[in-house]
Amino acid sequence: MKFESCGPFHFPRERTGHWRKEFWQHVEDYWEGLSKALGCYAFCIDNGRKVQPWYVGKTLAQGGFQDEVFTPHKLDHYSAILAPGNAEKSYRRGKPCILLFPLITDTWRLSKNRSGSDDYVEWLETTLIGMALSKNPEIANTSKTRFHREVYVHGIIGEQFQGRPSNSAKFAKRAFLSI
Repeated sequence: MKFESCGPFHFPRERTGHWRKEFWQHVEDYWEGLSKALGCYAFCIDNGRKVQPWYVGKTLAQGGFQDEVFTPHKLDHYSAILAPGNAEKSYRRGKPCILLFPLITDTWRLSKNRSGSDDYVEWLETTLIGMALSKNPEIANTSKTRFHREVYVHGIIGEQFQGRPSNSAKFAKRAFLSI
């Protein structure tokens, strides 16, 4: 199974007027049919050189990304993160955006295989949540974060160990992480 990375697709902090229609039109201009595709997505704050992931989700729904990304529940997450009271943190002053990770076929077309791909989409969502959590411990996701928050392997997973890492931890880091 293959997934493509699409975006970023920016949207306004102040969501008034026809912002949603314009957003999805921009997505469709990027790749026809993408708004109805299945896969995973991430809400991020783009602050130029720094991009901070804040929420990761998935969709297998018939309406695809368009029916999932801006549901009221998701907009509540985005609004809380973008709230003016949070502006003292510079990364929250950036531009809100969505990254889309649609499932694609071997011939690089958008996949329509909803029934046979749910395990792969589920796996990608869990993996992206773990990656987002390692970059931003404040992500809005609460499900699928337990093991990422609780499991510690010295040198490669979890909070950094206090003091000097052992030679074994250094070697494990070299083996599993790109440093």
